[in-house]
Amino acid sequence: MFKRFGVLIIAMFVLSFAALAIFWQHLPGRELYSTVPLTTADRIIQDLGGKWNSYSSLREAWDQETRLSQTGEKQGLKGLIQVKSLVLPSDQGFQVATKRFRVTGKWGGRPAQLVLGGLYGQARVFLNGIDEVNFLGEIEGAGGIYTLDISPARLNLSEENIFYLEMAPTRAAQAKLFGRLWPELGRVTGQIRLEAVAQSSIELSRTTVSYDPGQKQLTVGVSLKNHQLSGPEVWTLSGVLKDQGEKVADCLLPFTCDGQRQKVDLVFNLPETKFWSLDNPVLYVLELTLNNNRGVYDRVQLPIGVRKPDYNFAINGQILTQKQEFNIRNKRQVTEYLNNLKDQGINVLYFMGFFPDEEWLYTADRLGLGVWLELPVSLATQGKLPSPQIYEELILLAEHHPSVLAWTAAKGAQPSAETNEYLRQVKQRIGLLPVYNLILPGQEKGSNPEVVVLGEDGLQGEWGQVLYQSSSQAGVDTFPQATLFWAGEKKAAILWLVFLLLITVQNFRSPNWAYEELYNPNPKRKIRRAFFWRSLGFVSRMFTLGAIFVSFLFRLPLEIPYWLSYDISPLLLLRSQSPLLLWLFCSSLFSLIRMMQVGLAAASWPEHPSTLGLCCWLERRYSWVFLVGIAWVGVCYGWPWFTPWAVYCLFLLLLLPWRVKDVWKTGGKYRYFLLLPFTALVVGAGISLWQRDDLLYLLELVWPKIQAFQLFNINF
Repeated sequence: MFKRFGVLIIAMFVLSFAALAIFWQHLPGRELYSTVPLTTADRIIQDLGGKWNSYSSLREAWDQETRLSQTGEKQGLKGLIQVKSLVLPSDQGFQVATKRFRVTGKWGGRPAQLVLGGLYGQARVFLNGIDEVNFLGEIEGAGGIYTLDISPARLNLSEENIFYLEMAPTRAAQAKLFGRLWPELGRVTGQIRLEAVAQSSIELSRTTVSYDPGQKQLTVGVSLKNHQLSGPEVWTLSGVLKDQGEKVADCLLPFTCDGQRQKVDLVFNLPETKFWSLDNPVLYVLELTLNNNRGVYDRVQLPIGVRKPDYNFAINGQILTQKQEFNIRNKRQVTEYLNNLKDQGINVLYFMGFFPDEEWLYTADRLGLGVWLELPVSLATQGKLPSPQIYEELILLAEHHPSVLAWTAAKGAQPSAETNEYLRQVKQRIGLLPVYNLILPGQEKGSNPEVVVLGEDGLQGEWGQVLYQSSSQAGVDTFPQATLFWAGEKKAAILWLVFLLLITVQNFRSPNWAYEELYNPNPKRKIRRAFFWRSLGFVSRMFTLGAIFVSFLFRLPLEIPYWLSYDISPLLLLRSQSPLLLWLFCSSLFSLIRMMQVGLAAASWPEHPSTLGLCCWLERRYSWVFLVGIAWVGVCYGWPWFTPWAVYCLFLLLLLPWRVKDVWKTGGKYRYFLLLPFTALVVGAGISLWQRDDLLYLLELVWPKIQAFQLFNINF
């Protein structure tokens, strides 16, 4: 009989796992749109945005794409291979993505470059394979615009090409508090395109603008990238500055290409400079042309503005989170949203927890709205602060936008001499703009005006205020109702309580049976009936644990504080599954874990009883489980979320002496029951030792709340 129950439990686990795998629901991604006012007249551009294939590993991607290529030649077979797809750019995270594309003969022998905008994560890029010879390069992305060179010989002009994009957490993401235990999925939230360029090309994302008020000169630092450099060669860079279509200044500069990347400064004389301001956002149009004596050239056009070095004003700002930004870009409402902020008297938009797509910066330049940016350094403990040099791409990208008025160098970083040195280096690199250090409530602020406390409403200082806004104010949809709560939890809890009461009554009515009955090959009918109800009691206890675990999972708050830059998509992914399937899977898993624990302990009995039989005999001290069911129903009607767990742990501790006594009286040793918990404790201790600096810093952060008895003041 016990063997049949064991087979049933294993079958439940296998079937629930298979059902979850078959009916697994993936989080839908939101496509993100980006429009920037740039003109690159002499480049061949292929947009790679749209549908990509998604995989869990590089090897799986290679196998599946190879099968698709082989079956693509056979009619009707290609549709038999099921591949998960995603849309890029989007807010959806992924591990490996592939894209098929073709290039035509007009690309000829021109060098190409892959442009990845809004890249978050460490990306490894392969072309037409995953071997070392197919490797294009690796990028440490933090939200900026990044490029990878592609030799013309690598592109296949007669057949399909395949990009393989493998994502992993960046070193900076792993450096934040518990970043290694809570890794983030890689994302691409900006434009993805393939460009055919000249031997040398202009890098717009690294082009800077600065103004000398004494000389009344505008210096444009143009970054040039040499893709096919066979030796030193003379090129000419020319720039024309226009105001409303009329030329106001120009500059021509011959130079020698002598490296893969170099910076060339164009100086424009502007005796009557029109300055950019919030009230008068004047923008010039800059045309840059690069050519050599063979006529090979690159030409781009972009808007730029000149801001006064001493430009000061009182800040009345609003904070925008990445989730809100995703929704606005998905609806293509960037301009409308910024215009609404202007109408409300908001003059600065703070991008918290992410670096914005460049469309936001260009639109803010045009409309006259200030921008406050962040470097992605959040909750970093001592010894884990990155070098500011790894964020050079972000700083360069912002330097030709006059709307960028302030920076946050770090948020919630642990105070130390290393933190002070990091802040000093960031201030030195950014220059004239104010650089702030955001600290958490409870941390010592001191008298430094550039240290700002993250309050409940936002940020405040001598410079003004920047406040949070709700999702509804930002026009952001909340998560679908199905992912917020377990819709039928109240009904399920009541029905389960009735079942628990039935099991409890039947176990009380059944005759008591001794430990020796486990070895009786022909037990009486009433003893077999008692075995049956005790087995159901064991299974029902495991299902009760599974129920309160799934209930807790669906009651975890989705709205984490704005300043916490953590990815909660794994929680959302779990909550998008069927609660009943999760309940079945967790319950059968808990049953197998309990059987493993008892199976290890069964070796201490002289007679070596069967595992499930011993599980059922030990259940005689768990007849109070129906009280946990009552507590679960109470939670559905407003009781505190931890009530079922408190009831379970309380009775577990109160009846511990009787459970130990039962084991000793029958010849067993209770310490064997502690093998599995002790193993879990050792693993937990090892992880805690590995993350000891993070744990100590977390304790330092929450200690003020513990002292104020606010630890359990959480709205579930």
